[in-house]
Amino acid sequence: LMKNNKALLVKEAFIEMSKGIYSAEEIRLKLRPKGIRLSKMQLLNMLRNPVYIGKIYIKPWRQEEAQIVDGLHEQIIDESIFDKVQKVLRSRSKSVKIIRRNPNFPLRTFLICKNCGKNLTASASKSRNGAHHFYYHCQKGCKERFRADYGNRKFIEYLQGIKINDKIIDAFRVVLSKVYFEKEEDYRRRKTELNKELKNIDSLLGNVDDKFYSGITKPDEYKKAKERYNAKYADIQSQIASLDQRDKDMMKYVDFGLNLLRNIDEYYVRASVEIKQKMISSMFPSKLIFDGEKYRTTKSNEFLDLLSRINGSSELGVKEKVPNNRDQSNQAPQVGLEPTTL
Repeated sequence: LMKNNKALLVKEAFIEMSKGIYSAEEIRLKLRPKGIRLSKMQLLNMLRNPVYIGKIYIKPWRQEEAQIVDGLHEQIIDESIFDKVQKVLRSRSKSVKIIRRNPNFPLRTFLICKNCGKNLTASASKSRNGAHHFYYHCQKGCKERFRADYGNRKFIEYLQGIKINDKIIDAFRVVLSKVYFEKEEDYRRRKTELNKELKNIDSLLGNVDDKFYSGITKPDEYKKAKERYNAKYADIQSQIASLDQRDKDMMKYVDFGLNLLRNIDEYYVRASVEIKQKMISSMFPSKLIFDGEKYRTTKSNEFLDLLSRINGSSELGVKEKVPNNRDQSNQAPQVGLEPTTL
């Protein structure tokens, strides 16, 4: 495969899908103006094709099973990225609907009604002068409704209250660095052990060949021994490849994550609607409720809750019992997750 402009776009498609944020249709529409014109099915077939990692799929023939073998062409996609894409594709149901994200409604699907506890939806209405106004609102008889721009602005104010003390961030980085470098040492030690095992199997395979060519070992015994040692050799090679595919630059992700905690509201404001929704879902494991002034939730983020306890604060994640006449699984309590300065 030639590494031309089309190859770069193919690589972009794999990277975008590996994030687990975008649907195949969203990626297809993103690539179309750049020159990749594929149907949704063609794109999915491309993302499943091992040819892009330098391998070739051989169909079953007669009594031989299908197999994937190394090709002579150069790969343009890292195997780690390809494997992530396959996991994303396997995790998605065939009946998944196309997600249409509207930048006016980043909180859509994350809100429940403060009155009835049902999920809020969002829509636009047109005034007499032709202007559009955007609202989050309840459905089926419930009158809960508020302007989307107001709710979005209040949510940013809510995030501004989630500030992590710099001393805690720095201490946390020291701990993560220690764990990371200990893991790196374990990786190096394990790889050394595996390479020793490979040399040992090489020696055993040589002995098997010598005995066979000397007439000591029968053909069927020779075949079984070769298959056994070759299978073990391939398994060890696979383990080494897995170790080599680990992200050796993990600390850059740690630094990015810790910096995000320091400035979470700023990151949120600058992010696309897709990333905004990803941030919300990772920070808040349950639905949010807006009472007209503040946001709260039924379940706190364990990481933020832990940091708040370290800092001596008890506000983050405090919950009260939900009234008996409401379903606890989808209702916010009277007092919920309240942002605080850590």
